[in-house]
Amino acid sequence: SVARISNHLEDELLSIRTGVNLYLTPEAVEDRRNGSVRQGFESHWDWMDVIVVQLSGRKLWSVARNPSIYLSMRDQKRQPKSHELNNLHRYEEFTLCPGDALYIPRGHIHNASTVNFAALSGSGALRECSKDSFPERLSGPSLHLTFGIMTDRGSVEALLHYAIDASGALGNVAIPSCNGVRGITWRTLLHHSLSEVSRRTHPCDTIHFGHQSTPEKCNGNLLLRKSLPFFSDDNLIKDDDKEKLMTKIEQVHQQAIDIFRRGADLFLVSEFIRHSVHSSGDDELRFSYPSLMEEILINCPDEVAMLSETAFRAVIEEFVLESRDDFQRTWLRLLSGGRDKRNWDRSQQKTSLENAAGD
Repeated sequence: SVARISNHLEDELLSIRTGVNLYLTPEAVEDRRNGSVRQGFESHWDWMDVIVVQLSGRKLWSVARNPSIYLSMRDQKRQPKSHELNNLHRYEEFTLCPGDALYIPRGHIHNASTVNFAALSGSGALRECSKDSFPERLSGPSLHLTFGIMTDRGSVEALLHYAIDASGALGNVAIPSCNGVRGITWRTLLHHSLSEVSRRTHPCDTIHFGHQSTPEKCNGNLLLRKSLPFFSDDNLIKDDDKEKLMTKIEQVHQQAIDIFRRGADLFLVSEFIRHSVHSSGDDELRFSYPSLMEEILINCPDEVAMLSETAFRAVIEEFVLESRDDFQRTWLRLLSGGRDKRNWDRSQQKTSLENAAGD
């Protein structure tokens, strides 16, 4: 079943969560004035990695060669800007035939549509489907599955959020009252500060059309948005490979702590709260911590900006000293939280399938 394929992808890709959608798109229609009219979604980009599997019919995909934001987070998703859409030479086009699959990394603008394949056949504009591409499925509407690999709950940033949540040094109150919410702790403020550092963009990790930087040269806050392997079953990885992988993850943990230590800035987190935390009207895309802990959102940027920079730096240093030697406990917390989330999702999935079968 599709649910089993989705669960298998989670295991194979070492991901905490994978979602799946089914899309049916009518054939292109003819318009006497404008010729063939495409059918499909408008151009957009996703905050998750996507694997598309074409089931029947054909579809033309246009995918940006470079992302709008490297390794974008859920709440960074937005409508593409006109200059991003109009640079057509920066896009690649693919015709998906039945049985084909396409991988689109998060942050890459793309659109998919049905076109008049018969009219364009032989023009070189489209790839012809081979005779082995299930010819009985070529005609008619396009039907494809999209698997979304969600990485936010298993990111390097999420690992540090678990470290912040476990720290015993952050429970003191930083802001006594914040727009009706009493007792905002340094822990809550550091959650926001880490999120601000992780989402910070600059020419190194943002592709501006007309200017391109290679991701190989990028470091710094981009590391915080990378995903970590999630071991749902220790038997999936050989012991020797697991030991090497854990050594690498611990090194990444130490690097991430240093990045946060250098990047944390009281003024920037106040501006992040002012402009980002409460900006989305879409609950699905609103800012949230990429983990399973408290989600108290600060809504008093002016009070944050007036805090003592000295006190803020002292709290950061105290957290850094405590968290450096606490990797194992933090990693186990992330694995436990990920398993809880995955088990809950699969339980809901099973219930939904049983209810559908009963109907």
